[in-house]
Amino acid sequence: MHITFSGDRNTKLTEEQRAVSITGYVGLNRPDVVDSLNSVVQQLLQQHVRVSRPDDVMHYSRLLMCLPSLYGISSKMVERLFCRHINRNTDMEVLLKELLQNL
Repeated sequence: MHITFSGDRNTKLTEEQRAVSITGYVGLNRPDVVDSLNSVVQQLLQQHVRVSRPDDVMHYSRLLMCLPSLYGISSKMVERLFCRHINRNTDMEVLLKELLQNL
């Protein structure tokens, strides 16, 4: 995960923010940072589910139950599934315009 901070340079950063801004990446060498970011992401997901599916009270729980099986999927498999139509000769500008038009 790549994180950048913007704003006033005189702003006091927490130790966590300083570590991320120096390296630019959060990794297993800082499990406390990973845990705190994970917690924030889960809270945001829960809020989103509550707003987008107010009548389905079990949807968030079902999403969380799917996570362990997603961890086992390799990035190469995801790449093959979703990017197989893209080849090396694809004009990325044209591809991005098509993707944005279909939103």
